Amino acid sequence: MNQNHKTILRHLILWTLYAAYFFGINRLGNENISIITVLYSLPVFILIYYGISYSLNVHLYRKHYLRAIGMALLIYGVTFIAVYNLTNGRTNLSRLFTDYMTSEPDFKLNKFMQTYLQLIGSFSIWALLGYLNRLKVLSMQKERQEFESRRRYEYTTLAQQVSPHLLANIFQFLEYQLKDLRPELRNQLLELYSLMRYFMDSSRPDGPTSVILEDEILITKQYISINDTIASKKSNFIWDITGNTYGSIVPSTCLLTLVNNVYKHGDPYSIMHPIKISVNIQQEGFKITMTNKVRSSNCGLDSHRMGLENLKGRLKYVYDQNFKMFYSMEDEIFTVRLLVDF
Repeated sequence: MNQNHKTILRHLILWTLYAAYFFGINRLGNENISIITVLYSLPVFILIYYGISYSLNVHLYRKHYLRAIGMALLIYGVTFIAVYNLTNGRTNLSRLFTDYMTSEPDFKLNKFMQTYLQLIGSFSIWALLGYLNRLKVLSMQKERQEFESRRRYEYTTLAQQVSPHLLANIFQFLEYQLKDLRPELRNQLLELYSLMRYFMDSSRPDGPTSVILEDEILITKQYISINDTIASKKSNFIWDITGNTYGSIVPSTCLLTLVNNVYKHGDPYSIMHPIKISVNIQQEGFKITMTNKVRSSNCGLDSHRMGLENLKGRLKYVYDQNFKMFYSMEDEIFTVRLLVDF
């Protein structure tokens, strides 16, 4: 039995118990009332309870206040008509109402309003209590989910520190061994360690979301230098930087992502087609433009633009709506433009 079936069964049992209670409590003061009369009354009770519950749990919960008020007024209006027909003595249905009366069965406005207000008041309060209980349950569930999320976050943060900590120890050991034997190799190792630390800090859940543009430029040049050492040849990057790079921030690894795309899909060592990186900082914002020739499809990795879309998401996180990012391909020349407004 699924959860919906269990809920329906639980409500059927509760309404059955309420009908028995209602019959018993009225039977004590009125021997004329029958179980048939109570069963005829139940649809009115059910209409009020579930109608007001729907208005609260659906419309009010979603902050559709006018819909909630309109739904409640509709339910109360239908109930008014039903109770009036039961009590005014002009319809066949009014005969049922006489079973409730112990004296003076004639219709009176004050008794009608008393019956009507008691009826809608009782079941509206029940519906309101159910709504408040639902809000409390949802709040507890949210708190429990937030607690579990914090625990997972804390565990992930601690777990991510294990591997980098071990790698840091290895780098420090190698740096100490190479300090006197191979000073040049030691310096290269320190550059690699610095780059690795930059990536690790950027990927930590509690790491910086943005860095100074100057630091990003320096680490990108360091990344290019390491790749040149590995490939044993000089890459062909042309930098054009104007303005104060210390006064702007970018998402961590922003330029690194763009340069890494060059190594994946372009030719960073081409003499005829150098990679051009332009960084122009002004008072109202800055502009970064990068162009490179793309290798033929059978020479490089397939591009799915996932890295660029990921970067666009990080840019939105840092700058919200104050940025524009474009990329295009023309005559095998790939261009990326990033415009940021302060």
